[in-house]
Amino acid sequence: MKKGFTLLELLLVISLIGILVSVAVMRFDFFTEISEKVEIRTMVNQLRFSRNKAISSGKRTYVNFTDEGGNFIVVLSSEDFSDGKKYTYIRRAKSIGKVEFLKSGAPDRGETLIFVGKNREYEITIQPGTGYIRWSK
Repeated sequence: MKKGFTLLELLLVISLIGILVSVAVMRFDFFTEISEKVEIRTMVNQLRFSRNKAISSGKRTYVNFTDEGGNFIVVLSSEDFSDGKKYTYIRRAKSIGKVEFLKSGAPDRGETLIFVGKNREYEITIQPGTGYIRWSK
């Protein structure tokens, strides 16, 4: 009796391994996209929190975007978030600096913030006058 594998068995095993690897790679991209969306939603919530804080306190508030080693940190002008929130899945497409909200909740200027993920570009729009904040792909 011969010991070993036939060519058919080897091809079958190699093709199954290839299928499993391709599924794993696709799932990784799927989780990256979900992580990007979570970070964008978190950022929108931080902007909305800053806007609401300006209205409730009657003082100007701001959201400051600072770089740190390829990633960036968002710092609110509130003591609740003094350490900031670090984002790792999305990057800024251009320099933003600071977004400021007046005590009425309106931004000092309307702005569209552009962020880049792995395969997508995201926009956060802050409307002048009302301060309405929305995001889109």
